[in-house]
Amino acid sequence: MNENVLVTCPLFRGISKKEHDAFLERNRTEIIRFKKGETVVRQGDVINAMHLLVKGVVQTQMASSISLN
Repeated sequence: MNENVLVTCPLFRGISKKEHDAFLERNRTEIIRFKKGETVVRQGDVINAMHLLVKGVVQTQMASSISLN
């Protein structure tokens, strides 16, 4: 992946092209496209990757078993 995809993410804003390219070389990169309404991950899923939203909108929800009474 040679495009500067990380510069669109605030977490990586300001990194140099050299740092950008080195990060991508050290880590497996894959662009995954999801359709509107499609679930990306569910609470309780084992997560072994960092997901970065490059374009679009994501809605999040978290259920809690803690009672506030």
